[in-house]
Amino acid sequence: MFSTPVSTGKDTEKKMILRWFILLLICCATAQTGNAADKAIITYAGTNWPPYCWSDSSGKSAGLYPDLLRALFEEELQVEMETIFTPWKRAQLMVEVGDADILVTVPTAERHQYALVSQLPLVDIYLHVFTAASHPRLAEISSISSPGDIQRLSLRPVTNIGNIWHQENIDSHGVKTEYVPSEENAFLMIAAGRADISIEPSIAGRHLIEKLDLGSMLTMTPAKFGPLHMHLMISKKSPFAKEMDRINHAL
Repeated sequence: MFSTPVSTGKDTEKKMILRWFILLLICCATAQTGNAADKAIITYAGTNWPPYCWSDSSGKSAGLYPDLLRALFEEELQVEMETIFTPWKRAQLMVEVGDADILVTVPTAERHQYALVSQLPLVDIYLHVFTAASHPRLAEISSISSPGDIQRLSLRPVTNIGNIWHQENIDSHGVKTEYVPSEENAFLMIAAGRADISIEPSIAGRHLIEKLDLGSMLTMTPAKFGPLHMHLMISKKSPFAKEMDRINHAL
């Protein structure tokens, strides 16, 4: 006959400790999985506008805006940031309807209706007048200081569709502007002699001239407007809207 081993008190105690240890591991693993799944992610509706924002070879957002936003949200506020690349008009619509959380742009009356605006700008940008290097009125263009000068000189500006700043600050003074799909189209029109000037951020304009290999044809003049105060704007439909005080403090 085989006898049944008798469990001692120590054996029972070891089994109890082992069971509690396994249960503890399971709870920890479940909690970690839950935390990872529930981790807050803020979405930035960005558009391809080098060197301020673009998608690098790995598909990750790069440029001045993403760098500043990651420093603000990921480093200061411990919130992961994700960039959604989309055309500019679509980016604004996504924030308006709540499909994305944030934009970086100039506050306008229309944008105030659907977004909260940071107290401080994320960055200030000056706009310079770009023209053909061989333009016969280069000296006069270089001395432009107001929309009235553009009208007085009978110049033909060109800019991209959706440039609200240009509409509100240049066209509103009676200047007739040609609107084209992109900044690239605008610069190519100037190079072809089909327009006189384009008013663009200095860094972005110089970058575009280099990209299009137009260094011998286009030039950035000393004439400038601005600065534009580019603010962080958060959709009123975003769950992060309630964190605006913390965001302002961190910014």
